[in-house]
Amino acid sequence: MSKPDLYDQYVITSLPRTPDLTLSEKVVVPRITSIDASIIDLGISKSIIASHITRPTPKLIWSYALNPTTLVDCMDVTTKDDVKYYVCGLTDRKKSKLLLLETTSSVTEDGNTNYATANEVELKVNSRPVGIKFMGGPDLIVVVYENGSVEQVKFADSQLSLGDNKFANSKSKEKVVFNAFIQDLEDELLLTVSHDAKNTIYRLIAINPVKSIIQITSSSVPLIKDAHYCYSSGTLYQYSNKHIDSLLIANFATTNTISVASIIDNEEQIVSITAPAPDRLLLGNSSKLYLVNFKFASLLSTFKSSSSSAHPVPDIVYINQVVQVKGNSANSSVSMAVYLNLKNKNNNVYLNVIDINVGLNKLSECLGKALEKGTTEFHQIPELFTTEGEEEQASGGADEVKEVYKLLKQAQEAKDLNKWESILIPYLKNKKSWSSIKSSISKKPKKADKVYEFKEFEDNTDRVVDIKFIDSVLNLIFTSDPPEFVDEGFVPEYTLMYLLTNPLFPLKFTPGLVQLFNDTGNTTLLRQAVNTCPGIPCRDLVVQLVYDSDNDTLTDLVNRIVGEFSRKDITAAFKEVLQSEADLADVIELITKMLKLSELNAWYIIEILIDVNGLFNWDMIDVDALNEIVTQKIEALTVNSYNLTLSNQVLLHSEKKPSKKSKEPSQLDNVLTLVNKGDSKKGTDEADSQQKVPIYSVEKLEV
Repeated sequence: MSKPDLYDQYVITSLPRTPDLTLSEKVVVPRITSIDASIIDLGISKSIIASHITRPTPKLIWSYALNPTTLVDCMDVTTKDDVKYYVCGLTDRKKSKLLLLETTSSVTEDGNTNYATANEVELKVNSRPVGIKFMGGPDLIVVVYENGSVEQVKFADSQLSLGDNKFANSKSKEKVVFNAFIQDLEDELLLTVSHDAKNTIYRLIAINPVKSIIQITSSSVPLIKDAHYCYSSGTLYQYSNKHIDSLLIANFATTNTISVASIIDNEEQIVSITAPAPDRLLLGNSSKLYLVNFKFASLLSTFKSSSSSAHPVPDIVYINQVVQVKGNSANSSVSMAVYLNLKNKNNNVYLNVIDINVGLNKLSECLGKALEKGTTEFHQIPELFTTEGEEEQASGGADEVKEVYKLLKQAQEAKDLNKWESILIPYLKNKKSWSSIKSSISKKPKKADKVYEFKEFEDNTDRVVDIKFIDSVLNLIFTSDPPEFVDEGFVPEYTLMYLLTNPLFPLKFTPGLVQLFNDTGNTTLLRQAVNTCPGIPCRDLVVQLVYDSDNDTLTDLVNRIVGEFSRKDITAAFKEVLQSEADLADVIELITKMLKLSELNAWYIIEILIDVNGLFNWDMIDVDALNEIVTQKIEALTVNSYNLTLSNQVLLHSEKKPSKKSKEPSQLDNVLTLVNKGDSKKGTDEADSQQKVPIYSVEKLEV
């Protein structure tokens, strides 16, 4: 399973220099409905309306020139009967109009496709259009104006005309700052956010083409300045003052608020926000893009745009559009975003595309990635269901976890492993009360050679403790970044075996943990970490795979790598390790180790190794070595197949029934009798001294 990520950024086109326009005004990108779309349509202010193909190489395929004073305010596209329709809201010297273009395509003799403008229609309007959408086809268009009015426009007989269906906003001083056409609910809806001098007004409007345009609900709150908005799955997300609020569109009540102050580098730079999936937000500020899980208030991935390490002025990014996906399965977790990238080193603006893995919206993806880092102080977590006696006991020992930590710290300072193991594991396993554990410790010291039993985490029965307590306990054992033992003579193995099975093992200790156990020669902890410890980086597992020689450990590593990481992540990790460790890492030796394993996943690793190294980049010595390995494998399979055929023939021959007249030779008749030549007597015990061996030669089965 691949993890949430921002990856594979590439340029679509460069934009003309228009210094009098902000990044948000330079280009309009209509809604992209599918991740598989290969054409991106653009409305570039003071330049052109255009379509670009993105695969295999970004290229302009059609354009329509605009006046150098014309601004593109909104845009939508649709296709019907092989004709593509573009409709745009334009403003030219404070005069507004709607422009509809029809384009057709034809295939030339050399197989290329030509796109041509077949028709263009204009309609002047009294207010600036800020939102526009085709309602199912080119015949009906809904337009949102800056003053908050909503109107239907008809297209028939190559003419645009205003319809009778209209929603007129009575407050002329309002200004629409955000609008979104909602298509993921049962009815066609329009969501708008407006500002006036004192208030922010939210509206939900029904725009069903066969019914009247009516307002469903609205809400007004004190003016929220410098706010930015996006919509996803019935929720309006509002960014303001380094906080993001979620509002239900049914009543515009705030349901949750998270702080993003830790990732906003420069509040003076414009902030852009979009929602690629439910509970997942893509945030842009300064030179960085952030993938945020709103539900768990965590930062999933970060992408930084930089011209070069030598140029001190950072880039500026602004998100224009994103493909919305469900994000609840592997098949619906891949999205993409279109954003502007201002390169300050040459003042050029580029329109870029970046791929997004939004993840599955699970807690496991967010562990250790909190936007707000809490304090290190830990507390006792109360039981949700307790009896009266347990309530009294819980209230009296509210800070017992702090007492446990104090005794553990004393044991660590005294290097008393037996005292440590007799405190922590019994307390976490929750089979004894803390008072009984303390009394057993104080009665008599534990034997120095006492053997403890390895325990695993069980979520149904084990004690629920604050994750900060686990973090503090591990701080007594490890230093972090990278982890090292605080004292190599104090390694509580049974405690670590237990904590490595806990899914809440702190992520700050996982990078370098496998290498630490390998360097200290603790194979038991090494295999436990490989099998159960969450959050171990793919690179650490690959490094261990390259240098380890134990078949059991190699099997664990292969299964963990293939089962947890995507082919892309594994390939990138192998490429990095093989390049950085070129003097020590031998690809042929690694392939040989994989061939010795009886796991099908080992062949998956072999395929990746060949892809990473490239057969054409190998020396002939390595190619010959790989060819010899494959040849030996084929020969062994051939010999085994031959021996299996002989065995089957013998079994078939022995299963035949003998006839009544003559006794057919059985398998025992095909063996020789060996008699001890030193014994001249042939007594009754002669049969006991005889051995039967087959006449045919004995062949060794090669595996």
